[in-house]
Amino acid sequence: MTLLWRLIRAFAAFLLVAIIVLVAEGHRKDAGVVRLTADIDTTPELLWPWLDEGAPAKKWVEGLVEVRSDPAVPGPVGKTEVWVMQENGQKIEVSGTCTEYLRPSRLSAHLSVPGTFDGDQTYQLTDLGGGRTRLEVIGTFHYSGWLARLLEPFITHQAKNKLDADISRLARTVKAQSTSGR
Repeated sequence: MTLLWRLIRAFAAFLLVAIIVLVAEGHRKDAGVVRLTADIDTTPELLWPWLDEGAPAKKWVEGLVEVRSDPAVPGPVGKTEVWVMQENGQKIEVSGTCTEYLRPSRLSAHLSVPGTFDGDQTYQLTDLGGGRTRLEVIGTFHYSGWLARLLEPFITHQAKNKLDADISRLARTVKAQSTSGR
């Protein structure tokens, strides 16, 4: 057997093992789950508008360039917003429909980008006293394409990193606003 064929077989074996590992990882119990907890220096009442309103979200969600609301739905539950995200030179429209609204403690939405992903995300606020709030974010997502499902461990990891950066930005933004008196 020639060296070239040995290299091809070794590469094919490596590729097969990598695919098996990715498939197994994609079937783990917490596949597609993003969780984050942060303590923020503000009350739940003052933090709530930053999560509930589109304009303030542009200040802390990286890449958020536009928020469009459906004015036809009068109350929060059932209301749909489209968040237009700018990522890698492309605009992505994420549709979110409010599924639970308990001001100022819990907000849930079903999120989707047709052909890419859909899932549910919940923001839980707990008053810690002394002007501090614990924010817990839990999202569970399912990916549509076979390649996205195969690469789920990497996509979920990137989503967690983005959420972590966004929530850190939220904490800094809220703190800066409260110290400036706005």
